[in-house]
Amino acid sequence: MYDAYISEMEQMPWDEAWLQRHVRSLGSRPVRILTSGNHGVGHLPARNARDPKHIEYEHQIARAQARWLTLSSNAKQIFPRHSSEYVEFDDPSAVIDAIHAVYVQSALRSRGR
Repeated sequence: MYDAYISEMEQMPWDEAWLQRHVRSLGSRPVRILTSGNHGVGHLPARNARDPKHIEYEHQIARAQARWLTLSSNAKQIFPRHSSEYVEFDDPSAVIDAIHAVYVQSALRSRGR
């Protein structure tokens, strides 16, 4: 797992550059961005949650993820309160709710409603 993590981190600058060069609109397709507010903390509750450096780090991540909102006119950023960056493990209901909302909107759209 460590090798996979290191590989992912090494590729991030390339991935970011590629995404910036190949931006395209998703129109009004529903998009949900799940931003935890607890990145790199290891375990919850975060020991450094009130540290000014950590707070600034979290704000930077939230702003970076908010840039995805520009891809769709139907995009929302959701902030699960009790989750690390592994939202799918820490708050699976937030993931399920986001998927369900996108599914319902997509289904209604495909029926012309």
